[in-house]
Amino acid sequence: MSSANAVTSSAVNFRKSNETTRNLNSEPRRERILGFVDSFEPSLQRAIHDFHQNDDKLRRRKTGAGGLQGAEKI
Repeated sequence: MSSANAVTSSAVNFRKSNETTRNLNSEPRRERILGFVDSFEPSLQRAIHDFHQNDDKLRRRKTGAGGLQGAEKI
Protein backbone atom coordinates (compact mmCIF):
# COMPACT_ATOMS: atom_id res chain seq x y z
CA MET A 1 0.00 0.00 0.00
CA SER A 2 2.75 2.44 0.84
CA SER A 3 4.22 2.22 -2.65
CA ALA A 4 0.79 2.98 -4.14
CA ASN A 5 0.55 6.03 -1.89
CA ALA A 6 4.01 7.15 -2.97
CA VAL A 7 3.05 6.84 -6.65
CA THR A 8 -0.17 8.78 -6.09
CA SER A 9 1.65 11.47 -4.13
CA SER A 10 4.29 11.72 -6.84
CA ALA A 11 1.64 12.09 -9.56
CA VAL A 12 -0.14 14.83 -7.60
CA ASN A 13 3.12 16.72 -7.04
CA PHE A 14 4.02 16.42 -10.72
CA ARG A 15 0.63 17.82 -11.75
CA LYS A 16 0.99 20.74 -9.32
CA SER A 17 4.48 21.40 -10.65
CA ASN A 18 3.19 21.48 -14.24
CA GLU A 19 0.39 23.88 -13.28
CA THR A 20 2.89 26.17 -11.58
CA THR A 21 5.15 26.09 -14.64
CA ARG A 22 2.23 26.94 -16.92
CA ASN A 23 1.18 29.81 -14.66
CA LEU A 24 4.69 31.23 -14.55
CA ASN A 25 5.07 30.92 -18.30
CA SER A 26 1.86 32.77 -19.08
CA GLU A 27 2.41 36.09 -20.86
CA PRO A 28 0.62 38.35 -18.33
CA ARG A 29 2.52 36.74 -15.47
CA ARG A 30 5.83 37.13 -17.30
CA GLU A 31 5.10 40.82 -17.95
CA ARG A 32 4.33 41.42 -14.27
CA ILE A 33 7.51 39.66 -13.19
CA LEU A 34 9.66 41.59 -15.67
CA GLY A 35 8.02 44.86 -14.62
CA PHE A 36 8.80 44.08 -11.00
CA VAL A 37 12.42 43.22 -11.80
CA ASP A 38 12.82 46.33 -13.99
CA SER A 39 11.61 48.53 -11.14
CA PHE A 40 14.76 47.57 -9.19
CA GLU A 41 17.21 48.10 -12.05
CA PRO A 42 18.16 51.75 -11.30
CA SER A 43 18.90 51.00 -7.64
CA LEU A 44 20.76 47.83 -8.61
CA GLN A 45 22.90 49.72 -11.13
CA ARG A 46 23.65 52.36 -8.49
CA ALA A 47 24.61 49.67 -5.95
CA ILE A 48 26.95 48.00 -8.45
CA HIS A 49 28.54 51.36 -9.28
CA ASP A 50 29.00 52.20 -5.58
CA PHE A 51 30.47 48.76 -4.93
CA HIS A 52 33.11 49.21 -7.63
CA GLN A 53 33.98 52.71 -6.39
CA ASN A 54 34.38 51.49 -2.82
CA ASP A 55 36.41 48.50 -4.00
CA ASP A 56 38.77 50.84 -5.89
CA LYS A 57 39.14 53.11 -2.84
CA LEU A 58 39.90 50.15 -0.61
CA ARG A 59 42.43 48.75 -3.08
CA ARG A 60 44.22 52.13 -3.29
CA ARG A 61 44.24 52.42 0.50
CA LYS A 62 45.77 48.94 0.89
CA THR A 63 48.48 49.44 -1.72
CA GLY A 64 49.46 52.95 -0.64
CA ALA A 65 50.95 55.62 -2.88
CA GLY A 66 53.28 53.21 -4.67
CA GLY A 67 50.43 51.06 -5.83
CA LEU A 68 51.09 47.47 -6.73
CA GLN A 69 54.58 48.25 -8.02
CA GLY A 70 55.75 49.04 -4.49
CA ALA A 71 54.27 45.81 -3.21
CA GLU A 72 55.99 43.80 -5.94
CA LYS A 73 59.44 45.05 -4.89
CA ILE A 74 59.11 43.48 -1.44
